[in-house]
Amino acid sequence: MTSTDLYLRFADNAGMEAAFAAAGWPAPVAAQPVARAGAAMIDLVGEIRLPPVLGPDDTELAPAETQPGWHVNLRLRPGAILPAALAPWVLDPAPATPHRRFP
Repeated sequence: MTSTDLYLRFADNAGMEAAFAAAGWPAPVAAQPVARAGAAMIDLVGEIRLPPVLGPDDTELAPAETQPGWHVNLRLRPGAILPAALAPWVLDPAPATPHRRFP
């Protein structure tokens, strides 16, 4: 059996904290962005900011962008079940190229 990686997106940090509280899990915080809760590893990504698009001469073709939402990655151990309170926030389909992954 293998672990399951899930990618969650909330509207903001407060929404993430409320969902984690409803799930009975501690919400991740910036001071400790990677934490454990039961059979899960939690990785607080937060706001995702993409760099600007640069041309061959380093001129900015498109400005830096901020992806909408507040992002959290979860890795569930084999057989672990995601709390129902977090299920609505799972990105489905998962991102094809996540901004950050578990090692």
